[in-house]
Amino acid sequence: MNHSFDIEHAMRFGIEEAIMLGNLIHWVVNNRANGTNFHQGRTWTYNSVRAYCEQYPYMKRGAIDRTLKSLVAQGVVITGMFNTRATDRTLWYALADEDKFLPVLADFPKTSNGVNDTGNSNTQGSGNAIPGNGKSLITTDVNANVNADSRRASRLPRDWKLKPETLEWTIACTTEWANSMPDWEGGAWTPEHTTFEAGKFRDYWVGKPGRDATKTDWPATWRNWVRNAGPLRARKSGGNGAWHLS
Repeated sequence: MNHSFDIEHAMRFGIEEAIMLGNLIHWVVNNRANGTNFHQGRTWTYNSVRAYCEQYPYMKRGAIDRTLKSLVAQGVVITGMFNTRATDRTLWYALADEDKFLPVLADFPKTSNGVNDTGNSNTQGSGNAIPGNGKSLITTDVNANVNADSRRASRLPRDWKLKPETLEWTIACTTEWANSMPDWEGGAWTPEHTTFEAGKFRDYWVGKPGRDATKTDWPATWRNWVRNAGPLRARKSGGNGAWHLS
């Protein structure tokens, strides 16, 4: 078994922090690619300190606990708790800035958030993720030519269409936001509205000239479009009292 870390992360945050950050990034990428553990606009992972001790036998329990707290104190990681059982105090972890640490998701293995190579489980038996069959909701959501290794920018194809996987992801995410964030309360997107926004997305990026219309990560561009478009709201049409979706 080989453990490694990013040298720049080690220089900036500390060696043990870099080791733990690499683990968190791995599972956030995995869960994000599979559309699981999505809460409050972020992708999360969770594990107990005891489980981390089994995975990193060369780090003492106190060092692991200190390292996780250090990542939080340095603003690299945030914590939450989305356990189904009130008595379960397992901490969840998310990256404070996903765009800064996550790679382009193109062909990440379609594995569910489950047991890792040390036998320690990163998933609770009762399940805290969006139900699914393990298929990726991100890796196949745009048919643009994006290469994860070269990060070469490309334009959105003129025949781009919203795939069923992306539709499912968008509805699941906006529903989660509508249930957890005041600004999104009652604003979950419907399939019809998602399709409508996808048409706006395609026409905007296909019609936009220049280098600004090329992206290295079209899935992330769609996710930002959804966030920026905001919740679905009802508005009153003048005079007749009828309600229409904006």
